[in-house]
Amino acid sequence: MSSTTTSSVYDGLIHNDPGLLQLKNVPYIMTLEDEKALLEDARSRRSKLLENDLQEGEWYSRVSYSGVKVTSRKDEDNPFCMTKGVTDAPEGMTVDHVFQQFSKDFSNNDFVLRAFNRVDPMNRHMTIVGEVQHKELYEGDERLILMWGAYYVNPFVSDRDFIYVNHISTTACPVTQKRVFCSNNFSIPLDSVAPDMYSTTGRVRGEVQLTGYIFRPKADDDDDTKLSMTFVGQCDPKGYLPATIVNFVSVSQSMNVGRIRDSYIHFWDVLHNHMQYTSYVPVCCYYMPRRGGGACHKLVVDNNKNNNTHVRLLAHCDHAVSVVFLADSFPGTVEQGPKDEMAAQLIQGDAVEFGGKNNFLLDITLQVTMPPPDDNNNNSTEKKELCLEFVFTNHGWRKATLCIPSKTDVKKEDATAVEQ
Repeated sequence: MSSTTTSSVYDGLIHNDPGLLQLKNVPYIMTLEDEKALLEDARSRRSKLLENDLQEGEWYSRVSYSGVKVTSRKDEDNPFCMTKGVTDAPEGMTVDHVFQQFSKDFSNNDFVLRAFNRVDPMNRHMTIVGEVQHKELYEGDERLILMWGAYYVNPFVSDRDFIYVNHISTTACPVTQKRVFCSNNFSIPLDSVAPDMYSTTGRVRGEVQLTGYIFRPKADDDDDTKLSMTFVGQCDPKGYLPATIVNFVSVSQSMNVGRIRDSYIHFWDVLHNHMQYTSYVPVCCYYMPRRGGGACHKLVVDNNKNNNTHVRLLAHCDHAVSVVFLADSFPGTVEQGPKDEMAAQLIQGDAVEFGGKNNFLLDITLQVTMPPPDDNNNNSTEKKELCLEFVFTNHGWRKATLCIPSKTDVKKEDATAVEQ
């Protein structure tokens, strides 16, 4: 993939971030005992986060803006206030939908960057450095990963970076006993993966304390069909920042819950108005700037041997955009029979336009022929992830939003059946 395409996909983020060069031992593999201890700690912190969220009497109002109510609470043992932002989730969204969406947003680094790009304007870069390998340790809907992230503060203050746990799950609230979704984050010491980077990047290592997102049934909804969305944040940025300034700036972080709400509202609009024939939540959302803004969507292909591979790609965009297939980026050959005119155009390298009320739907069978292994490493081809890449470009004068549902897939087809 070219650098131009990459920068258009993650507009505003730094992709050759200097902090990435300082990371070591990635992916970090935890021992079974470490995974057990970390999950136990995460579940304990989750309970504390859910309990703190419902202690309404101790919170004082800060601001209400764009449907988000921001409050704070002072901590006698901590100079940094805990700040909370609350808004309503899109109507019809359930706890299961939220878990599915967060799971996809944190499934790989491409999705992580897209998720934080649309939610947190302070984000500079994020990357997954490890995850729980023993899935049998999970209790129901649960996932735990280790992350490193860098954040911009302002031109007069050093950037911050963090190494922390991201724990997402559905659980019974210890206060109401109702089923809720919780995304719980907290810092851990992990110098073997992310050593202090101040001398090389100028960033100060901060500490994520009691922080996370909560989706729970609204208190005034007896049927539990409407959710409220809450961001609870408490962070020590370290360095020489006075607590009064940190507490003042924390309001802007609480507004992240409003940006998540706006993204999910668009997902829901696409789901109900354009893709009613699928029950899947749209999980890929690209925001493309006007006049040349773009996005690159990749589909992973089975690389164990030569296969006939079925590709189904469905996309909706609110404005007219074009799409091309990057055949040259695939380390093999791709052949396609005359299924339809759109597929033929793409395979030939031509651009196809769609948008507005017209969705993009590609449903074809590709014959993937792997190149021979190189002389130095006979297994090099099999180990390399192979992807089909589709580049979308916005040529209009308005920003465009592209959504691709999780119905998109790539799967092997029976070779005999395809030939018939």
